[in-house]
Amino acid sequence: MANIPRKRGLTALAILASAQLLVSCSPDAGASNPAPPDVDVANVIYREIEDWDVFNGRVAAHRQRQLQVVSPVVV
Repeated sequence: MANIPRKRGLTALAILASAQLLVSCSPDAGASNPAPPDVDVANVIYREIEDWDVFNGRVAAHRQRQLQVVSPVVV
């Protein structure tokens, strides 16, 4: 007898889900959509470009390390 309240709950849930589905699929559901916003559009400019870069600066290492070999073996 413990399954009777559970079956009633599932039946009520199924009825509510069906009612929601019927309401959301009605033809009036999307009637209140706002108008699309006004936007500015830029014209495209077509022109030929050159592939070159100018770098005004210097190229140097941020940090420097010196490696020294420490080996007692002499060849």
